Amino acid sequence: MGKKRNSLIVILFFIGFAVMLYPLVSRTYYDYRGNEEVTAFQEGLDQISSAESQDQLREAQAYNNALLSGNMTPQEDPFSEEEKESGLAEYARFLEVREKLGVLTIPKIDMKFPVYAGTSEPVLQRGVGHLEGTSLPIGGLNTNSILTAHRGLPENKLFTDLDQMELNDLFFVETAAGQLAYEVSEIKVIEPTEIEALRIEQDRDLITLLTCTPYMVNSHRLLVIGERTELPVEEIGEAVSMSWWRPLWSIVRDYIWVLIIILVAVLYFIGQAYHSNKRRD
Repeated sequence: MGKKRNSLIVILFFIGFAVMLYPLVSRTYYDYRGNEEVTAFQEGLDQISSAESQDQLREAQAYNNALLSGNMTPQEDPFSEEEKESGLAEYARFLEVREKLGVLTIPKIDMKFPVYAGTSEPVLQRGVGHLEGTSLPIGGLNTNSILTAHRGLPENKLFTDLDQMELNDLFFVETAAGQLAYEVSEIKVIEPTEIEALRIEQDRDLITLLTCTPYMVNSHRLLVIGERTELPVEEIGEAVSMSWWRPLWSIVRDYIWVLIIILVAVLYFIGQAYHSNKRRD
């Protein structure tokens, strides 16, 4: 009877172990996949000729100018049911490199993300989406590019830590236009229906990072608004060359309590097994 009880305890322990460890393993896996996507984009960018790159930028600029002429704003909240059901956007195909628009790097939260066109649910499950109807992220006055991602997903970290951003923090966007630096100029929380907050602002070069808030409640939207800033190439290069362990540590530290519990449980079972063997001896 005692052996059966011990076996049941061990089985329950390993089930609990697997459940607690799943988010850590999943987030580590998706971070690895995200890094592969980032590398693929950068390799593809290196293979594009200067003429092709200029063609991409001309088309992207024409798109942004068309938006400006009507001062368009998005018609839907990116997390609405309508947007979730929409297909992969075709509007930005000309700017894509290996199916990605670019790379978003946020040193403050130790994360680097691939950026995709559109805000369909498959896009938001694997990376950062560019909100349709907003400026493409190539820089230039009279632009406001909205980049959005989920937070609080058990399997992928994405914008979970975006609320840690503060005024004057830097983030970077790499596209066919090169590596562009943005400094956080405003942080605000809005209702999902306050689409006016995403408008283009005259004579400003903006990128707005958008996600749901409060954490796990998701009733409002958090906007982290960055304005273009000029930095030396060397400084940008140093900021975006993130060591592989930084995103990994950012994920692991969120689950340090899980690892401590597992360690204590393992030590407990080792101790129990040791004392059981001693008694038999």
